[in-house]
Amino acid sequence: MSTATRPILTGPRASTLSRGCPRQAYYEATDAPRRPHTAQEERWFRRGHAVSNAIRDELVAELRADGHAPRREVEIPWPAKDPIGVGHADLVIPRDHRIVEITSTAGADLDAHKARQAAFYALEHPRAEEAMVISVDPSTFEDRAYPINPAAYEAEIRDLQQQLISGLRTGEAPARACETPLEAQCYFCPFAEHCFDGWEWPVRDVSMDPEVIDLVDLLGYHDQEVSEARSQLRRAEAERDAVRDRLRPRLPVSEEMVIGEYRYKRSSWEQESFSLADCRKAGFTLPEDLQPFVSRSPRERWTLRRVAG
Repeated sequence: MSTATRPILTGPRASTLSRGCPRQAYYEATDAPRRPHTAQEERWFRRGHAVSNAIRDELVAELRADGHAPRREVEIPWPAKDPIGVGHADLVIPRDHRIVEITSTAGADLDAHKARQAAFYALEHPRAEEAMVISVDPSTFEDRAYPINPAAYEAEIRDLQQQLISGLRTGEAPARACETPLEAQCYFCPFAEHCFDGWEWPVRDVSMDPEVIDLVDLLGYHDQEVSEARSQLRRAEAERDAVRDRLRPRLPVSEEMVIGEYRYKRSSWEQESFSLADCRKAGFTLPEDLQPFVSRSPRERWTLRRVAG
């Protein structure tokens, strides 16, 4: 889409609020100081727009051939009863009463904030009943369509809206969604520096414990080892896969044979998979009789970055 045909975006944006941080949307609406986009971010945006627009063009052509009258960049005032902002849905399919958001994501995965954004628009559009996110892998152009359950997001979306509206009325920024400026969401937020201005790390006596300092230093060393090993593994896998690609058309499937010093056999099948995480992001839950098949294990995330100085 050319710059001339892009919608004019002013005020609080539904796409920003859908990321789950009313404070960021508040800063956007009040024109708070922000850092400019980096050159890399600009490249990501251009690539994302190009991929999404290409897929949207294909989808529009298919829908029209099937007798639909899809509408692009549909303005959706929100909240519907007393609007403070205007969202722009990528696509509205009137006959299906469906909102469609298109995004580019590695692996054609479903981003939670895009599921929330599609639900957001469906809840505010007067005739929308359904929502969908089409995710496109920008490297392979693989695309997947995820149906979204708007009702599952309604309480969360109304709460986010109310926090923002209250902040705009009082002039006081809503609470931070991030506890520290090192969280991933802060890394890409253009208001992070302004948001955390004057903030200080909480004092923790344990940080002065000599044994803890030594252990964290050791952890950093092993973290680096793991990172380097993963890089080596990725390179080795890429080289192995390149050789497989050369051999695949020359060797049969499911036939065992001896070639040089190796016994060879290649099996081929189609594997099905189910993403419980994506199912939940889309706002759906598994029936009770399927819950026994869900396995659970404890998870945790460590963030370790060397400080300057």
